Amino acid sequence: LGDVYKRQGLDFSQLSPISTEHISVKLKNAKAIWNALKAQGTYQTYTCKDLNQLAINLALSSVPEKTRQRFEQYGTQFVLLDDKQASTGFTWVAGTLSKDVTSNGYEIQSTSLFTDPDMKIQKFAGMQYCHILSPARAIDWIYVDGLRAVSYTHLRAHETPEHLVCRLLLEKKKKEQ
Repeated sequence: LGDVYKRQGLDFSQLSPISTEHISVKLKNAKAIWNALKAQGTYQTYTCKDLNQLAINLALSSVPEKTRQRFEQYGTQFVLLDDKQASTGFTWVAGTLSKDVTSNGYEIQSTSLFTDPDMKIQKFAGMQYCHILSPARAIDWIYVDGLRAVSYTHLRAHETPEHLVCRLLLEKKKKEQ
């Protein structure tokens, strides 16, 4: 598809992904809800890293099985890092979702902020702030970007006889044109 655009004088290869990169969310934290309900026992706390994993799981379950398998076999995998804790609301707003392709994979790290339910400023008490990966961006990565980093040599190493025949026929057709 990229070649078609280039032949028409258009090159979209350097554009950023079209989907939303991340979502900034403000949630009531589990401890505050537990306290408000005057519940007994323990409660489950979720980190921004946990929410990112849920976004990735949603993306993986939303693509066709063949696409998921191709990505899991050949794609650059998601690697979730522990949250980077912001100390104030200002540092959280200034922070973002860090995304970086490394030798480990597509590393994702959220900036997060948790406020205590007993905080004096009630408007901000008991909140959890996260920058999380957009499931749409995760789907983009699964379909396209995560496969770009795969080397041609790596793909050829996994080539089936059927793929080889198709590739050779396409190369022959290109030479004839």
